[in-house]
Amino acid sequence: MKDIAILLLLSLTLPVWAQTTDYGNMDPSQLPAGTKIIPANAFQNRSDLVEVVIPEGVEVIEESAFRGCRNLRRVTLPSTLIRANGAFDHCDSLKDVTCLGIVPPSLVAPPSYYGKNQSYYGTEQPGYVYYGDLYNRKVPYRYYGLYNYDDSKDLTVREKTYPYDDVVYLNYMMRGHRLSHPACTPYELEAGWNHFPEFNPLDISWPADLRVCKEFTLSRSLPKGKPNLTLAVSTDNENSLYYAGHLTHEAEGTLSVGTFNIEQDAYENAIRILKKNTMTTTTLDNCWPTLYAKSPMRADAVKTTLRLNASTFWSGSWLFMSLPFDCRLGDLHVLETGNNFQWAVRKYSGQMRADAKFDEVWVRQTADSILHAGEGFIFTCGWNEVVTPSVTIELPAINNANKNNIFTTEDVAIPLQQFTASAASDRSWNFIGNPYPCFYSTKYFEPSMPFVVYGRKEPFSYPLPWGASVTTWPEGYVTYSPVDDNYVLHPFQGFFVQRPLGCEALNFPEYGRFATVSDYEDFYAELTSDVSPARARQRRAAAPRPPVGTMENRRVINLHMRNAEGMELDRTRLVGNPDASADYEAACDATKFPDLTGTSTLLYVIGADNTHYAISEQPFAEGDEVSVGARFPEAGEYTLSADFKTPYPDLEGRLMLIDHETGTMQPATEPYTFTAQAGETTTRFVLAYGTPTGVKCVAYSQQQPSLLYDLQGRPVTGILRPGIYIKNGKKIIIK
Repeated sequence: MKDIAILLLLSLTLPVWAQTTDYGNMDPSQLPAGTKIIPANAFQNRSDLVEVVIPEGVEVIEESAFRGCRNLRRVTLPSTLIRANGAFDHCDSLKDVTCLGIVPPSLVAPPSYYGKNQSYYGTEQPGYVYYGDLYNRKVPYRYYGLYNYDDSKDLTVREKTYPYDDVVYLNYMMRGHRLSHPACTPYELEAGWNHFPEFNPLDISWPADLRVCKEFTLSRSLPKGKPNLTLAVSTDNENSLYYAGHLTHEAEGTLSVGTFNIEQDAYENAIRILKKNTMTTTTLDNCWPTLYAKSPMRADAVKTTLRLNASTFWSGSWLFMSLPFDCRLGDLHVLETGNNFQWAVRKYSGQMRADAKFDEVWVRQTADSILHAGEGFIFTCGWNEVVTPSVTIELPAINNANKNNIFTTEDVAIPLQQFTASAASDRSWNFIGNPYPCFYSTKYFEPSMPFVVYGRKEPFSYPLPWGASVTTWPEGYVTYSPVDDNYVLHPFQGFFVQRPLGCEALNFPEYGRFATVSDYEDFYAELTSDVSPARARQRRAAAPRPPVGTMENRRVINLHMRNAEGMELDRTRLVGNPDASADYEAACDATKFPDLTGTSTLLYVIGADNTHYAISEQPFAEGDEVSVGARFPEAGEYTLSADFKTPYPDLEGRLMLIDHETGTMQPATEPYTFTAQAGETTTRFVLAYGTPTGVKCVAYSQQQPSLLYDLQGRPVTGILRPGIYIKNGKKIIIK
């Protein structure tokens, strides 16, 4: 599934020449200059073809282009080939195939190949992928469904297939056939190519420029030369598809390149960062190119290329970023001109936060400023006159000792600064970033500590009068815990942490790296199993544990604030832990991070010292109460509700939400709707474990029908003692 999704970028449009060229008697080795596509059925049933060398420059060979060429024995495919699916079916004599491409061409067609939502034999199969083996000929080759092959080369059907549903044994069909290919490339592992029983490595050199647009592993000996290497982003506008290259280097020896570049698309990435909580794994994988270096690498020059779109920044958006190398802002290079393009960069001052100078925490940077490796910053830009909708800028690495940090195969430690503050919640805040050019699981932070990212929360769809809807996401800071949340940092992502006392650095063990989110999810599923490889056992041993106490004794309670339409505005978390301290502990507590504008809705737990928490881990037992504060930017109707990370039988029906302003008490897991004026309150709401004492009585007109009350009008929960109670306006007797 992952390979199929990543390789969909190969959809191309048929050029004019391909529609008019007569291929009837043409030698396919002598195609016209500039030929990029060999169309479907171009050379089918040509009995005169024995050996074909496809010229360099050809990128696509369409389905059945050489169908039925029964005397064809040898084929050489060019290094420029991108896709060739089902092109040589029913070529019964084909024995030797040589592919000169470093990156294996795809054998998977895009979903639009036969048209969207097309009917196959009267059965609608929208979204299914055509997947024909390149050299499949003695069996029907059209399978409308998703499947893969096991190690025995047997075809395992994962979905019902149309029009055939029988299992095909490709090991018989491919017997005696040989594939020759560059020795460094993983043809033996690539979908479709891996059906060849015999592989013949070729001794070739790197091309001058190597551009990786899909998942690719260097697992063999390296070619000669020093290519310029780009991990690219690619967009298929016709099918609204977006792709990214993922390179894993695990070959023997050092991979040396000229210029190493990782592309980023700020417009697409901004959308995906803000939608991150609701995106599919495949979509996340297609957002950011990644490098997963298991073997040594080096480069003469390193840079990242950032593609910017005017619509990304019209609303004043900022990108929260970090680089794995040093960069001087004066070296920032704009590749396109004519837009009167302007940009700005800010760094975060933990010292200003500690000094309570909250209006000065974001510090403007100049052309002489250095963005240091592992240091967070925010970036924005603007167009005074939009001539073109996008601009591309380059952020080059300074040629110093940190330049090749991007290729590290080792653990990384980012120093954390200490800033003394009168309030513990304002002490020692650091804005840092993912030190690796790949995905990183925050579960492997050493030591484990909460962190803050800027993004959007739960999506919400507003219905429109004509029946359609528009989806929106409220922006703001979101706090996560490595212990309780399954959050994966993307490449170049900046985030905030508060340095715990005595902690000099945040360590990133290298085994927390993943080339794709799909790899992480595959591993995480394995993490909970009884049997796992050695590396999984290593990761399992390093999986985060609570700083104090045990997981079994903790009660994770999430509290959400929503508006009248049901859109989440903010959230906070209370973790009941009998072994935790009631005082602030940076290792497990996280104070509420102020929003950029100061006008967003905020929800927080109030500590004993009046600290405002995004995450508060403290003792919380029968009879305890915790105050909950909120800030409302405008008057209106709001809803509070709680949920648990996992079911806690001792809390079911026992966690109560109390509104002191209205005198209402109800189970916190039931949505509670109320009205509020603009402003901030720290005394109105309380979370209580069981029925607390001193609760304001509820007037008869305000009593909730689903609750029991005593004769004094106080809500009653938990185990009922014998006595007289009121429910729905009537007296009931419990004996």
